[in-house]
Amino acid sequence: MPHSESGAPLVKRQKLSTAPASSAQQQSSAIATGSNIFAPFRTVGLVSPTTVPFTSIPLGKTTFQITTSAGRCLQTYDLKRGLNLVFVTRPQTPRDITATYAWKHKVYAAWGGKQDGDEEEDDDDDDSSNNGSDAAPTNTSQGVWIFQRGRKVGELPMPRDLTEPIRQISIFGAWIVGLARTRIEVWKSTTLEHYTTLQPTATTPGSNELTGGMCTMPTFLNKLFVGRADGWVEIWNVSSGKLVYTILPPQTASPPGGVTCLEPTPALGLLAIAYAAGPLVIHDVLRDQPLIHVEAGTAGVTADGENDAPVTSISFRTDGRGAGQDGRVEGVMATATTASGDVTFWDLNKGGRIMGVLRSAHNPPSRAAGGVRGGISKIEFLAGQPVILTSGLDNSLRSWIFDETPFSPIPRILHTRSGHAAPVNCLAFLPSDFDGADAGNKWLLSGGLDRSLWGWSLRRDGQSSELSQGNVRQKAKKLGILSTSALRHGPTTTLEDLKAPPITCISSSLNRDGGIGALPGKMPIWLKIGGPHGNGGHKNKAGRAGEGLRPGDTESSSMTGWESVVTAHRDDTYARTWFWGRKRAGRWQLCTGDNRNVSTVAISPCGTFALVGSEGGTIDMYNLQSGIHRQRFPSRLTPAQARQLKVQQQLRQADGVTQLQAAATTGHGADGAAGAAPSTPGGAVAGFRSPGAGRHAGAVTGVVVDNLNSVVVSCSLDGTVKFWDFLTGHLVDQINEWGGVPVTACRYHAANDLLAFACGDNTIRVVDLVTRKTIRVFRAGAANPPSSINDLCFSSDGRWVVAVTQDDARLRVWDLPTSHLIDSVSLDRPGRAVAFSGTGEYLAVAPDGALGVHLWTNKTLFKHVPTRPVVEAPTTSTTRKALTDKKGRKKTKAVVAGPTVSGEGGAGLLEGAFADDGEGADGEDSDDILPAKALDQLSADMTTLSLVPKARWQTLLHLDLIKQRNRPREAPKVPEKAPFFLGTVGSAEAEKAGLSAAYANGQNPSQAGADGTDGKDGSAGDARSRILTLDLTRAQQALTVKLHQGKTGNFAPFVDHLKSLPPAQADLELRSLAADEGELALFVRAMTSRLRARRDYELVQAWMTVFLRLHGSTAVEAAVGGGDDEGSESNLDDFAAALAEWRVVQEQERSRLDALVGYCGGVVGFLRNPRS
Repeated sequence: MPHSESGAPLVKRQKLSTAPASSAQQQSSAIATGSNIFAPFRTVGLVSPTTVPFTSIPLGKTTFQITTSAGRCLQTYDLKRGLNLVFVTRPQTPRDITATYAWKHKVYAAWGGKQDGDEEEDDDDDDSSNNGSDAAPTNTSQGVWIFQRGRKVGELPMPRDLTEPIRQISIFGAWIVGLARTRIEVWKSTTLEHYTTLQPTATTPGSNELTGGMCTMPTFLNKLFVGRADGWVEIWNVSSGKLVYTILPPQTASPPGGVTCLEPTPALGLLAIAYAAGPLVIHDVLRDQPLIHVEAGTAGVTADGENDAPVTSISFRTDGRGAGQDGRVEGVMATATTASGDVTFWDLNKGGRIMGVLRSAHNPPSRAAGGVRGGISKIEFLAGQPVILTSGLDNSLRSWIFDETPFSPIPRILHTRSGHAAPVNCLAFLPSDFDGADAGNKWLLSGGLDRSLWGWSLRRDGQSSELSQGNVRQKAKKLGILSTSALRHGPTTTLEDLKAPPITCISSSLNRDGGIGALPGKMPIWLKIGGPHGNGGHKNKAGRAGEGLRPGDTESSSMTGWESVVTAHRDDTYARTWFWGRKRAGRWQLCTGDNRNVSTVAISPCGTFALVGSEGGTIDMYNLQSGIHRQRFPSRLTPAQARQLKVQQQLRQADGVTQLQAAATTGHGADGAAGAAPSTPGGAVAGFRSPGAGRHAGAVTGVVVDNLNSVVVSCSLDGTVKFWDFLTGHLVDQINEWGGVPVTACRYHAANDLLAFACGDNTIRVVDLVTRKTIRVFRAGAANPPSSINDLCFSSDGRWVVAVTQDDARLRVWDLPTSHLIDSVSLDRPGRAVAFSGTGEYLAVAPDGALGVHLWTNKTLFKHVPTRPVVEAPTTSTTRKALTDKKGRKKTKAVVAGPTVSGEGGAGLLEGAFADDGEGADGEDSDDILPAKALDQLSADMTTLSLVPKARWQTLLHLDLIKQRNRPREAPKVPEKAPFFLGTVGSAEAEKAGLSAAYANGQNPSQAGADGTDGKDGSAGDARSRILTLDLTRAQQALTVKLHQGKTGNFAPFVDHLKSLPPAQADLELRSLAADEGELALFVRAMTSRLRARRDYELVQAWMTVFLRLHGSTAVEAAVGGGDDEGSESNLDDFAAALAEWRVVQEQERSRLDALVGYCGGVVGFLRNPRS
């Protein structure tokens, strides 16, 4: 379930019956059936990623609920709970949501319609289906749905001729109004039926476009105010469907432009109108006169490079405070625009003036193409509260509060919910703590192009947070970036530049993390360490707080722990450390040794050392506790080693000259045997293990450290994989037989010491770290050329390798033991990054260009999933997209539906556990699942145990003790008498009722109990006793019949039946064996047969122990001899013979097992003896 707060049940996928299809259609449908291993779960990281404004509604007198759009579903947050998520709507809308409105505990959401750039679609509905029906045809390509507490409760009928998306919804009185681009739709709020359509007339082409939205005003009954592109504001009567009045734009030197926003003021009869050219007018509607005229357009830069940022959102404060010198006067207005992240506050008294500007309430739009999204989509003062809500295009929702003492015209932050403002670039699940805590399955780290590092909680969304990079706003104020003059002249430095560059690689280890209390007090962030000036570091830019910190200071960190996360950044020479426990930036910036950009990072398993790889081919190791540089790979040369290496080079050159001269004398060429240089087993030239040798010739793309901190493995674009000694930094081995193919990524699985390398020829090579040999080679796709690999990872148990590719947008899973491709999923967009949780529950995928992270659940945790090899069909960009035929109808996409924000259509772990075993991934019968063979004896020479739980036969052995322990200490007491006003079963009224019933039946009351009509000892009790007796007799008869069937020598049915009985019933069956009918001898022979077959050894011992305990006296009598008659004497003799036979077989099996165990113990002892 995606959110525990929603409480909505998971939607069960149903099997749909379809007509038989051709083989080609069946093949294409097989591609779209879904993943064999993973099921879509949910999407995390989306708060307000669209341009649709939020909507709010008061919930009683204590809180407000704010609803945002997350694409095709709505998310509702509670303000009193700190903007905690309370509802997520289900089902999802067929297309993206375009407008929302909250009204009376319900939320109305408009979806669909022809967007700009969309192609024409033919409706698949059959027109003949409406023949003979009085119902008006409806439009199925868009609609307005009604949700309550996250569930769909209704929808509005849509006119069939409506193709424009509804941009805004408003509800007032008895009307529901939807605003489209050039028309207005009206429904009745009581019956939800469509009432009428209002269509403004166009004086010039395009002038009837409704760009300014719509609003209503108090005391104006059935009146709707609509802003047009030509600057007009039309007043419509929705009840009569007529245009009542038109408010013309103000007469100014330059045209004011079209209307961009309308908002009624708290004062009756006044309307705020914002125009595209920048002016904002407070207009008296009754007199049709402007009262206040201000230039509210903020500085922004459009695509043409002009300063044009009109107001797109207006709100008025309604608590009667905020204006004036002391803030005790009403009249505060707030304005915002999508072209910047600022909110401007106005004092409308005395003509209007700016009180203050809340700079960068949300991220401003990035100037770079495809950069950080920004701008404000809506602002709203809460009714009667000094709180303002803002939502931005940067995927965030914030609440701000105004302080009264001391008075401040600019609010401070109250609550915030946000996510990545730019696409996610890399993923990593947090590993487990040193004490085995399950943090590896709860927290997901993600780095985005918005220069932020987020930690997402997969259990509770409210715990997700961004790791702090310091007070960026305060730095911006000091640098003057947020000043008005700087904004107007286009600053060269923005808020983005004050953050670390986008993250490209994440590595973490919690073994030394100190938690939330690590390094208390003020500490500097990101003190630069290393670089071309040595290890002393550069001047700290963090301020005076960092003047006392120097590399090597370990006094505080030795008690509380130190950084646990290291990240690499794009086009930056420094790697950065982070405190996970405190959710903030760390103390160090770790520079590369050659002053080249960082390409990859890694943390040792102990959590003490951080390794930084550069684009120049060097690797540097730092101590995270002290920040001191500890090692370089290859290691630095001391002066003595440098002189020795120079001498060796001179000697090698001299030897080469001598060999050339000898070759010229003997006639061998330079390439002959005499001139061949010796090579090492690793494939490198002799002497590569010397200090300072073995540096990568290309950028380092992956670094890992083994479990014992003994070997460092690195890969590079030069096509080599090198193994370094952790302590000395010397190169000990390398792999270079891959033909110089660039290696782009490396992943390490510590449990089985396996390394997976993504190579430039679009293959994945798996290497054993111990033998340093390539054991598997996987090719990404069957297309020619194959698709490039974006990212890869191991499964939690190291059995699978998972990879996402770019060109064909597929998710592939390979099985390492069988070397088979066992799953291939075609995604709607390529995966940029992929990560597997430490417990194996979740697979996280970051789609290319998406702000959220998709989560998939592992179905193999609770059910058997066949892992047979799959054959991929070639998938290209054209086949992944929806194709259209000649009629314009869209064909079905061959793309698997991925996770959604609401979790609809997904499967949780518990759902997978209770799924029907006979259903496949999509609820259909799976033909690939074969019946598993029953576990049987591997060999007749092996003593085999049973599969019966150990607790069952142990309970049978100690059943008497268990019964004695569970016996009540005191006898049951008579229940106390009930109060006089409550009747009991044995009360006088009940007895009278029984007597009257007996007299009515013509019976003697004294004989009622004996006759069975009532009483404890009557026939009714006897009937119940007879039923129980019959049940026990039938069970005993079943056991006896199976036991007597074993006279032929086949006791398997009897033993299987005895296995299925619970301990108490098995004890009763053993007690019920009759000696007169020869059942004791048959039972012993059954046990003897199992001993000879060497099966169920522990069960045979337990059963015989209980049997001899119960029938020991009969066994003694059989051994002594004697009986009442000839029949009983013969049965006793047979019983004695069976016991003697069982004793012989038991002794033989015991001696054989003793010999085997003794032999194994001797061999193991010999091998463990240090002298042998």
